[in-house]
Amino acid sequence: MDSDDLDKSIPGIIAKNVAMIAPMFTPASGLYMGAMIGKEMVRALPMMYEVATNLLGPDSVSTPKWMNNLAARGESLTSGNSVYASEHTFSFENLANMISDIALQWGQ
Repeated sequence: MDSDDLDKSIPGIIAKNVAMIAPMFTPASGLYMGAMIGKEMVRALPMMYEVATNLLGPDSVSTPKWMNNLAARGESLTSGNSVYASEHTFSFENLANMISDIALQWGQ
């Protein structure tokens, strides 16, 4: 359901967004929301580390390699947009992604 092709089909866009939102209405919704929050925290970990080290010490501290690897794994769990959606602000894919992002934020 995820492709970085030129465009995506409308049924594929709808199926991807339903698959993202549907687990919020199951008995395991707490685990799903926890995993989604964990994914976002892992992606933001290197940035938070750099902010903390720059506030507390010199600017020459680099982010540990393991932290960047962990953030890359978290980034790999996110879905991509098609080329068409990247080039056109007002597309069905961007609208559907915005709706599912709002629903996930409400759930979290």
